[in-house]
Amino acid sequence: MIPEPQRTYLLELLTTLGETAGGFVLAGAQAMKFVLPRARATRDFDFVLDASGCLPDGAAASVNLRVTRPHSLVMMKLMAMDDRYRNVRGSIHSEHDRNEARIHASDIIAIVGAQSDLRAFRTTFDAQFEFHPDLGETVSGIVREYFGHDTAPGLLLYEEALMAGASNNTGDPRTELASELHRARRMLASFIAPADLT
Repeated sequence: MIPEPQRTYLLELLTTLGETAGGFVLAGAQAMKFVLPRARATRDFDFVLDASGCLPDGAAASVNLRVTRPHSLVMMKLMAMDDRYRNVRGSIHSEHDRNEARIHASDIIAIVGAQSDLRAFRTTFDAQFEFHPDLGETVSGIVREYFGHDTAPGLLLYEEALMAGASNNTGDPRTELASELHRARRMLASFIAPADLT
């Protein structure tokens, strides 16, 4: 849930926009709150499913908000991860971009891992490129490059993110890290079509 006073500000904004707000689509890390039971914290402005409450004058308010579907969210995260990993903005942003690439890799694995039927999810994921096959080829290339084998950059980024958070764990960090990396690799192998695996 969005804390106060941000929640009230959001309600004021969306209520004031009225029907115009219907054209908004929540994307990025905030949309993950609709996909994962426990989404990571983010520095972006928070949008959540429960956009209801009271305005400053006490009037009840609620709004409908369209949210990016998981397959589209993964596509956007893949492209953002690739941009950040390749550090297209230059060396002055290299540390920030590497961290953002780690976050995107972790988000991709979390979203894919939250799907109950990976085969159906992959079918929906591929279907979004029906009218944009060139984009589909680009995104499929990113999937293969970053998650197609054990030492692929996406898995290494995920490992870095896990290592950064390892101090919060109570068990053996090396065992937990190895177990989670194995789980992520198996899950991604189920998501990636067999023809995509290298």
